[in-house]
Amino acid sequence: MRLQLIDVALSVLGNVKDNAKKATLSIEGARISESMGRADLQAHFMAKTADIAMLQVGMWHYRRSMLNLAPRWFRFATEAEKNEHGALTTLMDKLEGEINTLLSRAMTLSERVGDKKIRASVLMSMGSIESARYLRYKMDCMRGLRATLWTTFAFAHSPMFEYLLTVSNGDAQKLRLTCERLSAVF
Repeated sequence: MRLQLIDVALSVLGNVKDNAKKATLSIEGARISESMGRADLQAHFMAKTADIAMLQVGMWHYRRSMLNLAPRWFRFATEAEKNEHGALTTLMDKLEGEINTLLSRAMTLSERVGDKKIRASVLMSMGSIESARYLRYKMDCMRGLRATLWTTFAFAHSPMFEYLLTVSNGDAQKLRLTCERLSAVF
């Protein structure tokens, strides 16, 4: 009964406003499921926890991107902003590692259980996380003139042109790897 209430609360609570509550509830759901020996529910809640944590990464990424004065700016305005940028990068990398661990454990559990509904739930969370990563990397790639071209001209939305806009950018490799990971899973 408690797991059902947790699952309902995860559906009802707001993603941004109640993110910390949702994370606490999903971790609690995974813990209860594990103690009950319900690997299927544990996989579901672990994937939900990873999906919820991805929103925090997105918020930190936005904050970090606002610390730069302008696209291609070579310095930070203050030493405090430079330190905050480094701290946010460290936090993001740590949480991304935890998200990857949760997803891989959830995927392993769902495969072991063999329930298609649980596997679908884990894959939906994985798809949500990978699409968030893809959009974040795309935002990093499309700056300055590239962003202007993409938003101004409709033909720039074609996959080939988008590839040309991101091919020389360092974040383009992350973009391609994310697409490869998604196509390998699905």
